[in-house]
Amino acid sequence: MANIGVGDIENFESKIRFALLVIPPEEIIIAAMENHGKSITTVTLEAWRSGKNRPSKNKLKLVASILHIDTVDFYLDFENFADLLASKNKISTKYRDIYKKRVKDQLAGSLQLNAFSRFEPALIERLFYKINGFYIVYNYSISNIPRVHIALLHIKTLQVPFIGITVTSLRGGQYHHYTGTLFAVRSNLHIVMETEYDRHDEVVMIATNNPVDTAREVHFLNGVILAGSEDFVSHPTAARVFMEKLPKRYTRETALKMMSKIDTNNIPEEYHRLITNDLTKNNREYVLRAEQLSAAYMETLKQVSPVKQ
Repeated sequence: MANIGVGDIENFESKIRFALLVIPPEEIIIAAMENHGKSITTVTLEAWRSGKNRPSKNKLKLVASILHIDTVDFYLDFENFADLLASKNKISTKYRDIYKKRVKDQLAGSLQLNAFSRFEPALIERLFYKINGFYIVYNYSISNIPRVHIALLHIKTLQVPFIGITVTSLRGGQYHHYTGTLFAVRSNLHIVMETEYDRHDEVVMIATNNPVDTAREVHFLNGVILAGSEDFVSHPTAARVFMEKLPKRYTRETALKMMSKIDTNNIPEEYHRLITNDLTKNNREYVLRAEQLSAAYMETLKQVSPVKQ
């Protein structure tokens, strides 16, 4: 039998993309150091994922161990590899199929913007460690219903130049789940996310300020939200959005419990000012806009916040 090497692995990029959805890069980095005393970086993992580089046999063996599989399993075809990896890591068939679809969609065509190449990986890492965590999202309904909508957004994984997010929306006492991607372009953060349901396809886009170069700790993000059309109806759907970062002690469970107790009919007036969708036409201001919040205004927001600090 011929001596096969890492270069003989077919569809390696697809397999490592799937693997990084099953176990996020930051968890692999931590496991490599804590469990094996070895160092591996997000830059290295991104080079594998993008096809710019392939691992050495030792690195592949290290990652295989963290993924709870054997090195030889990377030589399986993609479908069998994905099924095995999901099984070994107790990933449900629902999420296994979602991850497969994401990888296959990337094969059909991935988002390519020159702007991404202008961000050094170190800058994206600095942005991630500055903004990662849980946020309560406030906005008026984009369908023009005069009711404040809230959601829990989790900035959770780093895959340079993208940052993975999940969102749990609370509407009418029911939770709706979204997954998506955050990326930076100049002074903006852009979020694109989609519903996780088989029969309700919705894509939502949000643009906020980019606080990477601000010296202070991040407490709030301020921006504008866009969404797709409903069945048989299409209308301009734009609304201001305001995000309040939760203290680091919050887990997903405690954050959801706290969010469910927020009285959306009685949020602070300072919050209303940031999410109002009224347009002031006196000065020809015909577009919704959101800017960096001043330090003084942020202090005011912290004083009136319904979030227990």
